[in-house]
Amino acid sequence: MPARRRSPWTRQWLGLLAVMSVVVVLACTYRWFWRLDFALYDASLPTRAAPADVVIVAIDDASIESIGRWPWRRVIHATLLERLRAMGARIVALDILMTEPDPTSPGDDALLASAMSQGLPVVLPLMVRFPRQGGFIREELPIRPLAQAAAAIGHVNVEVDPDGMVRSLFLKEGLGNPQRPYLSTTLISGKQKCEANHPDLEHAPQGVWVRDCQILIPYLGPPGHFAQVSYADVLAGRVSDSAIRGKIVLVGATAQGVGDAWATPLSGGAQAMPGVEILANVLQAQRTGTLIRKVPLLPTILLSLLPIYLLGLALRVMTPRWSMMWGMTIWLTTIAGAVLALQLMHWWWAPSAALLSILALYPLWSWRRLVAAQAFMDEEFARLAGVEQSLTPSVAPPSSDRRALDPVDRRIDLLRTATQLLIDARQRLLTDISEMRKAQRERDDVIRFLSHDMKSPASSLMGLAQLQRDPQRALPPEELSERLDVLAQRTLALVDGFVALARAESVDRSKFDEFDVRDAIQDAYDEVWGAAQARNISISCTAPADLLHIEGDRQLLARAIVNLLNNAVKFSPDGTAVALECLAQPATVLIRITDSGPGIAPEQQALLFQRFTRGVHRGARDPGGAGLGLAFVRVAAEKHGGRVWAENTTGGAVFCLSVPLPITRDEV
Repeated sequence: MPARRRSPWTRQWLGLLAVMSVVVVLACTYRWFWRLDFALYDASLPTRAAPADVVIVAIDDASIESIGRWPWRRVIHATLLERLRAMGARIVALDILMTEPDPTSPGDDALLASAMSQGLPVVLPLMVRFPRQGGFIREELPIRPLAQAAAAIGHVNVEVDPDGMVRSLFLKEGLGNPQRPYLSTTLISGKQKCEANHPDLEHAPQGVWVRDCQILIPYLGPPGHFAQVSYADVLAGRVSDSAIRGKIVLVGATAQGVGDAWATPLSGGAQAMPGVEILANVLQAQRTGTLIRKVPLLPTILLSLLPIYLLGLALRVMTPRWSMMWGMTIWLTTIAGAVLALQLMHWWWAPSAALLSILALYPLWSWRRLVAAQAFMDEEFARLAGVEQSLTPSVAPPSSDRRALDPVDRRIDLLRTATQLLIDARQRLLTDISEMRKAQRERDDVIRFLSHDMKSPASSLMGLAQLQRDPQRALPPEELSERLDVLAQRTLALVDGFVALARAESVDRSKFDEFDVRDAIQDAYDEVWGAAQARNISISCTAPADLLHIEGDRQLLARAIVNLLNNAVKFSPDGTAVALECLAQPATVLIRITDSGPGIAPEQQALLFQRFTRGVHRGARDPGGAGLGLAFVRVAAEKHGGRVWAENTTGGAVFCLSVPLPITRDEV
């Protein structure tokens, strides 16, 4: 069995998904849309309350003004540490670089080292010198007395993004081996879990500065979010012991031009955040386990491809409206997924590649659909080359100059025209089909008439002829004559009724003349009077005294009234009465004929005026007939623009024939 070939649409769909997949992989790998990723990340960071057991002793502008020009003598820091120990501090991070001896007061270094050894744990930062041109990277530790007295030493480096913001740092750095922890790690008891981002860095050559365990900083709030006390106030005893007792104390510069300060997602360009406060944010995240980690590259690519494939599937199987709604849902779900993963699971997935690919995929696929639709329309219009020349004013486009339309409007205009022509052709076809069905019904009626109604009298005549050949069974001449007369009368009535109905259907309304309805009623009355008198049935006739002129065929209308009167006489018992009323109404002439029969069954009323349908009154015998008389009345009424109907009334049935009056000049 040969393999099924893919359709052009399927090949285009697969090709578009392949192109978008390559774009997503490259965008994730080379971070093409990092600005959008950073903007989404910054907007997704939640603010939280600062911890109550972390306090910053700020080297602020007030302290500089009070104590003097920076840098201060190290004996001042020793005094601060003694004061903090007396106030009950739990541990102190002295975020001040002291990698060289004090040149002006050499003895101060020993005093500071002594103060650090009095039982209050103190951690210190180291400094890394990155040469600008040539040279080697140097790791500079605090001077030996201070390094020996410190409880731990850590780095305070941060990672600056291309837009100048600090959003991340490495928890482990070092020369040849990432052995130096970030300073906040040294303030926490117990070993902190650090998932290596680059395990191979442990084998890096000496002299190369390596970094590992990159994390994103979950800032709790803007600068000033953590509790702060002034360095000078602590020295002067203006800070209560309760503000320090049992707390982690971070000592660092917040004054402008003294220490480091960085732009962060929650500070932006309005106010830089001091390095000591960044240290506080990282410390709190480590304590609460809320450090944010980046999703690795491969899972990032897979997560970015998933919404693209979901949207691609929707575009393939859904209508444009539903695929657009599904695309919007996928787009919003992608953003929501990235935000929730950050806030609840502390993982950051950069969704910009997926978001922009979603925004590009829908219009690209829609464009392909539009191109295909236009190509199809152009092919069809080429096949209908004569459409524009065959336009009629009734279907011509509203534009006065079709060449001025743009290509899309022109195609829509041509399609509208072709559609209108097809609708007109369909209407003509339906009309032709209706005429054909009508002709078919008429042909069937003729065949039925010839095969049944006309055949019955002829069969009876043949039977009489055969009977007369047998002398023993032959009828007497008088009885034979009577039977022949009945059969001849029936045959004549059938032929006369059928011919009259055919003539009524072929009447040309353009040849109608104006006549008085009362004259047609009189003609009908005179023709039926003899048959009614033979059964002792009286016919009462009432009509207006004024002339009732209508446009029509007097003979045709008179024949219709004759049929209604004959029908009333036929179904009325002997010795009863038939009433004929002619009523002049505002726009019509109404002729009502009431008999004295038992009425008409409701199920037969709708069929009374059809061909070859004979209505038998309830409780009456079948009077015979071909069922053409009332059909003739219906045709005559329709030819005159009127209608005919039957109703039951007390003591009989009523047949109503309504004919419209002509419109006068005054009415126009």
